[in-house]
Amino acid sequence: SMIPTRRRRQQIMREFEFSPNFMDQATAGLLNYPQRYPNAVIRSGRISLIDVEMLLDWIKYREALDVMAAVPPFRREEYQ
Repeated sequence: SMIPTRRRRQQIMREFEFSPNFMDQATAGLLNYPQRYPNAVIRSGRISLIDVEMLLDWIKYREALDVMAAVPPFRREEYQ
C-alpha cells in the first residue's frame, strides 16, 4: 500500500489556499468518518498533521458522504 502524505495544517492551507474556516470543516469532516479515514488527523498540542490524500478524497466525496450515498472505497493511489 502507499505511504500517507502528512502535512501540517498550516502547510496545507498555504499549499491549497484554503481558509481557516474551510480547514475546520475539513478536519471535522475527516473525523466524522473514522472508518473511511482512520488517523486522518493526528493532533498533539498545537500541532495538527493531516493526511493529504484522505483530505482530497473527503473534498471529492463530502456531499455524497453527508447524505450517506454510496461512494467507492478510499484509494490512496488516486491522489498520489
